[in-house]
Amino acid sequence: MKIGILTSTIAAAVCAFAVSNARAQTNFVTLTLTTYQQGTTNFVNSAHGTNIVYAPPTVTTYSTVKFIQQVLGPDIGANPPFTSAAKLGQTSVDDITKWLVVDGTNVVDITGIVSVTPSSTQIISGTITTNFLSTPKVTGLILGTLQYNDGKVQFSVTGLGTGTTSDTIPNNAGVYTETIKSTIMEMTGEGTNPNGPFLATAKLSGSSKGQLSLF
Repeated sequence: MKIGILTSTIAAAVCAFAVSNARAQTNFVTLTLTTYQQGTTNFVNSAHGTNIVYAPPTVTTYSTVKFIQQVLGPDIGANPPFTSAAKLGQTSVDDITKWLVVDGTNVVDITGIVSVTPSSTQIISGTITTNFLSTPKVTGLILGTLQYNDGKVQFSVTGLGTGTTSDTIPNNAGVYTETIKSTIMEMTGEGTNPNGPFLATAKLSGSSKGQLSLF
């Protein structure tokens, strides 16, 4: 790990599931999202007047593919529709993070819809060698905020993220393998959809692995 990218890599490891410097690589991210929306409201007459009866909230849980197929795809008018093989991916082009839906050979850029933003405060622990390698690993703690807005559904959820970066011992040519694993747990927030406002919880996780060089 080069010192110049230490902070951004740790932040990305936790919050953007960074591409480990294997820039052409697409890494896949797993999303679990649960929404809680106000149930129906009924006015019921009784001997003492009119009671207001609130039904239990409407609770919907989405896996990654369910969210892509039932929310994202229809809202952006995906053609052809996304299949059950669709995945949420992330890559980097000229050091700019790109979010994608990868469905076989069908790749759709959704960078303008999805973003993950790290907090300014990061807690880092571990050992960085004189070659700026994470040996055996460096761990980062950070708040990560997932923001989503497709024009019909929008939400923002925030949680505490943990990311680890580990590097192998370089070979004689200076080549080593860097592995990044990251999860943002217990994300909470709120949003809106055509049925009105909702509360939300979420979990986001991902990993990447790529070969780097000291030179």
